[in-house]
Amino acid sequence: MKISLQQFTFRLLRYLHLIPPNLIMMHELDITRGGIEKQLDEYRELLETLEQETGYFSSSEAYFMRHKAMTLDDFLSHVYQLRYQHSPTPNQSALGSHCRPRPPFLQPS
Repeated sequence: MKISLQQFTFRLLRYLHLIPPNLIMMHELDITRGGIEKQLDEYRELLETLEQETGYFSSSEAYFMRHKAMTLDDFLSHVYQLRYQHSPTPNQSALGSHCRPRPPFLQPS
C-alpha cells in the first residue's frame, strides 16, 4: 500500500503523540467497501424494504423504533457530510452513484 507524504506525516505525528490520538484523516472513514455513501444508501434501502414489506414504520406502535432509525440516519448523514463536505442528497452524490433520499417515514415531524 502506497501512502502519501501527507498520510505519512499525519501518522508520524500521531505516533509521536504530537496530535490527539482521536484525530483521524477523512479517508479513514472509508473503512468499508464503498465507504459511508454506500452504507447510508444501503441503510435507507433496508428501511424502505422493511416498510414496504411490513408497514411497520408507518404504524403507531413503531414510534420508538422510528426515532431510533431517524437517529442512526442522522448520524450516518453527519459522517457523510464530514467526509464529503456536503449533505447526502441524491442529486449531489459524492462518488457519482446514487444515494437515495431519507425515507418519508423518517422525516422530522
